[in-house]
Amino acid sequence: MVVYVLFFVVPLLIIIFYDDADVSRMCYYVGYITQLFFFGYEMIQARATGITYFQGWNLSDQLQFVIFLTLMFFQLNWPNNNEENIFQMILMVILIMQVFMKILF
Repeated sequence: MVVYVLFFVVPLLIIIFYDDADVSRMCYYVGYITQLFFFGYEMIQARATGITYFQGWNLSDQLQFVIFLTLMFFQLNWPNNNEENIFQMILMVILIMQVFMKILF
């Protein structure tokens, strides 16, 4: 949980509250590497448990990876479009809700 908070949640909060393109890009890369690590762990867990893996919160963990990749794709390809694009704002809100659900539960 400490790795998740330090290397995904903190960079995500920096992206939200700090308005510098270079810092945001670096935070996206740190979050991406962290998400890759956890996605790999989820795939190992899915292979070990089989079909029972898809019961419970595990699907939410995979969805968090997909949402973060989509948000990262939009932000890095169109960095000046984040205030106008409602789709990116919705993705960020969903991602924040998933982060808090994962931390609290």
